[in-house]
Amino acid sequence: MPGRFRLAPLLLVVATMGAAPALAQVQRAPREFRGLFGGSRAAPGQSRTSLSLTFTAMGGYDDAVLGSQGATPTPTPQQMTASGYNGLGLAELLFRHGTEDRHVEASGLGAVNVYSVANAGTSKNVRGGLRAQTRLARRSTLRASVGAGYQDYFTLAAVPIVLGPDQTAPPPTSADFAVADRRLVDLRAGADLDHGWNRSHSTALRYTFDRVDYDAAPPAAGGIRYLYLGDSWRQRGAVEHTVAFSRQASLLGSYSYSVSEMDREDGTIRPMDEQRIEVTARYEKRVSPRRTLVLEAGAGGSLMDTVDDATRQPVEYWSTIGHALARIDIGRSWSAQALYQRGYELRQGFNEPFFTDQVRATLGGFIGRRFDLVFQGGYATGVLGLASTRAGGNPYRSRDGSVQARFALASSAALVASYVRYYYEFDHPDLLPAGFARRNDRQVARVGLTFWLPLLGSWRQPGGTAAPAAGMEN
Repeated sequence: MPGRFRLAPLLLVVATMGAAPALAQVQRAPREFRGLFGGSRAAPGQSRTSLSLTFTAMGGYDDAVLGSQGATPTPTPQQMTASGYNGLGLAELLFRHGTEDRHVEASGLGAVNVYSVANAGTSKNVRGGLRAQTRLARRSTLRASVGAGYQDYFTLAAVPIVLGPDQTAPPPTSADFAVADRRLVDLRAGADLDHGWNRSHSTALRYTFDRVDYDAAPPAAGGIRYLYLGDSWRQRGAVEHTVAFSRQASLLGSYSYSVSEMDREDGTIRPMDEQRIEVTARYEKRVSPRRTLVLEAGAGGSLMDTVDDATRQPVEYWSTIGHALARIDIGRSWSAQALYQRGYELRQGFNEPFFTDQVRATLGGFIGRRFDLVFQGGYATGVLGLASTRAGGNPYRSRDGSVQARFALASSAALVASYVRYYYEFDHPDLLPAGFARRNDRQVARVGLTFWLPLLGSWRQPGGTAAPAAGMEN
């Protein structure tokens, strides 16, 4: 795919600096109106089977799409430029069977983006996954998942294209935040085992594995190129123990150990192991039958064990980490949430971690039965590299904001519109990988239609249902 470079690397700091994990941690209460945007729920304990197809078609305008450096691109461009129109088509097939306690889910997704800007061709993405959950005993639950994907572009993460207040964040599939034409295959798997010892104590064991393999680096061509991406793999194990003092208040202690390896450009491998320990206090209260208040705060430490990339000698880095979360359900269908996170993040394609402090806020809900709005915003600051606790590194800053609206034309069709604006900047362009822009200021606006077609049944699992404090389930 010579000569092509798609869309600015926003997500390095806008979403990958903890934004994607933040979205994954959102626990929204079921705030939707029955029958709109995806079917109805099964009664507790009732077994249901469903097969549904979701299709989305959107068009819009992108600002700062390409790096315009002419025939002789500089190794470290200062910013991203060029604007144009784009079209998006996305289809997802979803199968579910079982009850809320015991179910299996299989999904497949394909997306195509087409751009009017010269040297920005069509981008493609195909992804599939399998997820299952079962109760092993009265107080034990086992969850497992596996997924794989292929795409012809490299992206550090993604922001959902369509996100309503009754939806959880889909996997990162959007090409809007690609930084290079690089074919890649990724594999992710994980398993969780939760056990409640009694009404006050519960323990969770968690394991995750992910691997990314890229194609060979492309030859030099016009436009900005992200020349090198190293294959990587990581596995992580964690144990968590929760003590519930009441139905509202609980204290959680967690320890995790991760092992990672990333390929260097010279063919050698850089190992990177991390140990984390954190203590979290949580308060959750139902303020009405349909509304819940959640407050959470945690603090701890991270020990990074790796080798210096220059001297190749073993080094260790210690840093404080933490997070804070607040969420409140407002009225019948609105919900507001704010999240703060601090810590290391390992990102694909880099053999240096990012240390970041970031804040994100979300507000969403329905206006009447047919119209919903979602507002999101975030700010992040930190350092690229392990020198975050010492002099050096490459400081960065980012901010972003978005608004997404949906109007139901029928129970299975809706008009969708979205607007996103974001900005990032690094202080030292000479410390960035070749072809990576120092700063970017970009706007994206889209409008289109989304359809949900129930091919078999119409069951939707009640994801995000407010649960009692851990250890107090029964």
